[in-house]
Amino acid sequence: MTETSYKTLLRSQLTKILTRMPSTLSEGEYANLAMIAYSNSEFVIDFIHK
Repeated sequence: MTETSYKTLLRSQLTKILTRMPSTLSEGEYANLAMIAYSNSEFVIDFIHK
């Protein structure tokens, strides 16, 4: 696969993900670690902090 065809494939698979959160969280929060798990149908990001 050429670089051009790979980039075209990636662009065709892009999807927007809309999220909602309280305004108190939208400012951000520090995390010491993030654990990421994924499958063909979902992904999970667990943020860990003290």
